[in-house]
Amino acid sequence: MRLENLQGVRVDLDCLRDRVWDLPRQLGGDVDRLRGRCSRGEENDEQVRQSLERHLVWFRDLYDRMGYLEAHEARRVAARAPDPAPAPAQLPSEVLVRMMANAFQQYSATQSAPQAQQLPPDDRA
Repeated sequence: MRLENLQGVRVDLDCLRDRVWDLPRQLGGDVDRLRGRCSRGEENDEQVRQSLERHLVWFRDLYDRMGYLEAHEARRVAARAPDPAPAPAQLPSEVLVRMMANAFQQYSATQSAPQAQQLPPDDRA
């Protein structure tokens, strides 16, 4: 029984040894596949990064053009707008009062003397 156990152990050890010696070949294939996947992933990442950079440049260019067009439109509208009317000169209060009094006197002089107004029969004051 002991001899059979030793022979079984010997077979197991031989099997393990073969598997250990075969590991570099097995792992080499896995390593190559992983290396390829990583390389493709890095290439894909680089392509995505470049695409995002192109989009960012496009957005910045669009933003700059919009700013330029807005400024150009503001200048165009300002150039077409009439000049604002100058503010009237401030008059001293005494001069203003005299002008108003003079205008009132002229207005009063143009009016005829007050006549008696007759109210319609239905209207009562």
